[in-house]
Amino acid sequence: YAMFNNLIEIYNNKQNRANVIQKRIFVDKYKIEDKLDFIMDKITHEQVNSFKELVEKCECKMECIVTFLALLEMIKQRMVKVYQSENFANILIERRVE
Repeated sequence: YAMFNNLIEIYNNKQNRANVIQKRIFVDKYKIEDKLDFIMDKITHEQVNSFKELVEKCECKMECIVTFLALLEMIKQRMVKVYQSENFANILIERRVE
C-alpha cells in the first residue's frame, strides 16, 4: 500500500501544472471577419506578405488560428493566391488581381 501511495505522489509531482489549458474561452474576442479585413489591408499596401509576419503579431494561439481560418476563407473566395515552397515552409500571400 505504501508503494502505491508513493507512485501516486510521484505521478502528482510530475504533472505539468504550469502549462494549464484555459478554462474559459472568449468567444467574440477574435473574429474571422476582422482578420479578413486586417489581411486585406496588409496585402493592399504590400504586394506579397508572409503568413509568418501575420502570426508574429498575434497575442495568443486562438488569434493565430482565427488568422489562419481567415486566410483559408480568402483562398476559398479567390481573393488571394498563396505559395509555399515545401512542407512547413513560410506561406507567401499575394493579392489576386482580376
